[in-house]
Amino acid sequence: MIAWFVALAWGAPAAPTETLVAATLVVAVSQQEAATDAVVAKAKELGGWFQSRTPNDVSLRIPSAAIDTMVAFAEEQGKVIDKALTRRDASQELADLRGRLAAREKLLDEYYKVLATAGSDSVVAVEYQIVSAIAEIEGLRGRVRMLEDQAAH
Repeated sequence: MIAWFVALAWGAPAAPTETLVAATLVVAVSQQEAATDAVVAKAKELGGWFQSRTPNDVSLRIPSAAIDTMVAFAEEQGKVIDKALTRRDASQELADLRGRLAAREKLLDEYYKVLATAGSDSVVAVEYQIVSAIAEIEGLRGRVRMLEDQAAH
């Protein structure tokens, strides 16, 4: 039997950068269900969890500090057929998003100041800009939270 183990660990080891790490392993095992249960249990022990599980593969989320331990454990389950490890530095993207978020929040504050002094003929236009800014801010916050979560696990 061949089982596919995908360990996804997103995070920064010790450096201040935010690195996204993904490890993919294809491991031939004699007892597929037992091996899958073992890697899922190990992921939980390391503070992770499984994202998906099918009869032939399992996808795991692992804290970044534990990726090497998880990969070594998965390799011990059988014969490694294929292995891939990728890393992507997301610190520049996060810095850009955080900068854009700060700028939009400052702009929203300015819109609120304008709204406080706006005449009845311009209130609707200012409110439209406020709603638009809030939508953009929420989108940026969501993207930042997603990348930060990936950097942690």
